[in-house]
Amino acid sequence: MRVNNSAPSRFKQHGLTIFLVLTFVISWTSSLLDMPLVFVFSPSIVGIILVRTTYDREKRRDFWRRIVDFKRISVSWYLLIVLLFPTLLAISIFLDGLLGGTIPAFPNLARIAEQPYLVPLLILEVLVRGPLSEELGWRGFALETALSKWGILRSGLMIGVFWWAWHLPLFSWSTYGSAHYQWGWFTPMFWGFLLNVIALSLLMTWTYRQNRASILSAILLHFFFNLTLGLALPFSENVFLFLGILLFLTVMLIVWLMAIQK
Repeated sequence: MRVNNSAPSRFKQHGLTIFLVLTFVISWTSSLLDMPLVFVFSPSIVGIILVRTTYDREKRRDFWRRIVDFKRISVSWYLLIVLLFPTLLAISIFLDGLLGGTIPAFPNLARIAEQPYLVPLLILEVLVRGPLSEELGWRGFALETALSKWGILRSGLMIGVFWWAWHLPLFSWSTYGSAHYQWGWFTPMFWGFLLNVIALSLLMTWTYRQNRASILSAILLHFFFNLTLGLALPFSENVFLFLGILLFLTVMLIVWLMAIQK
C-alpha cells in the first residue's frame, strides 16, 4: 500500500509551527513547575530533535558544521560582533548623560576586575545560558525554516516576536534569578527589552544570511550582547531604550551599505 504523507514529511512541512508549539509548551510548563534547566535548554533541544527528524543525513551534517565552522564568518563581521554592543552601550550611556542621567556603577565589571579568576566561569555561564541553550533552535532551526518561506525582514521580525514572547515567564519567575523579574511587567525596561530583542533578531538574521547561514554568528552575537549587558547592569531605562534604537539604526545602516555595494 502506498503512503502519500509520511510523518517526517508532515513534520518538515509544518516544522516552524511544531517548533514554536513544542518550545512554548515545554518552556512555559517548566516555568510553572520551577524547572529552570528545562526552560533554558528547550529551544535548542526542540530544534535538535526537529533537525534529527526532518533533515536528511547531509543536511544534518551541515547543521552541525554551521555551528562550529568559524571560517564562515569574515573578519569584518567578527569585528562587528565583538565591538558593536560595547560601542552602542557607551553611546547610549553618553546620550543618557546628556539628559541628566548618571553613569552606571558597573558593579559586575568591578567584581570581575577584583576576581579575575571568575572570567572563565563567567564566559562559560554566559555562553551556555542563552547562546547555546537557545540559538540551535531559534536561529539554527526556526530561522532557517522561516527563510525558506519568507524574506529576511519578515523572518527576522516574526522570529524576534516569538523569541521575545518566549521570555515572558521570566518577568514573573523570581527563582530564575534573571533581571527580567526585577524589571517587572509593562515597565519602561519591559518595553526596552522588546525593542532590543526585535532589533537583535533582525541583526542576527542579516548576519546569518551574510555569513553563509552561520549559526555560530548568531551564537556569538547573543553571547556578546548578553555579556555586555550583564557586565553593565544595572543601568537606567533610558540607556536600554537608546540601545534598542541604536540597534535598529545599525541594522538599517548595514542593509543600506550592503545594498550600495551590489
